[in-house]
Amino acid sequence: MARVKVCGLARDADLRAAIDAGADAVGVITEVPVDSPREVEPAAAADLLADVPPFVTATLVTMPDSAERVVELVRTIGPDAVQIHGEWTPDEIRYIRAETQRKVLLAVDAAEPGRAEELDAVADALVLDSTDESGAGGTGETNA
Repeated sequence: MARVKVCGLARDADLRAAIDAGADAVGVITEVPVDSPREVEPAAAADLLADVPPFVTATLVTMPDSAERVVELVRTIGPDAVQIHGEWTPDEIRYIRAETQRKVLLAVDAAEPGRAEELDAVADALVLDSTDESGAGGTGETNA
């Protein structure tokens, strides 16, 4: 079964449009170490995700520098799920799951199937991401 997540929502109007269009999940981005026009402050992320109806998964997308910071963000923002980017160990993912009691989606580079296999058992879901010379995510590349 395919599910659709619309990510990078930074305005309430865009969030509403994604939900009205039938998105199964919506994502807001905060605390990523790169310049992104889609990034919002944690307080804005909390406000946006608070308006998500019950049958749509409110997802926090982040790339902080520690598992402890992921836990802090989840406790502050209150998403249904958290999508983390970066280099995480299986123990860190287990810690995040245990401390937040949220689904953990882990972004992995589509060009690194070995890493996906290594982490598949500890994450609730893997999000295959594409990379190019400008970075990762939102590249428009299709992965088969």
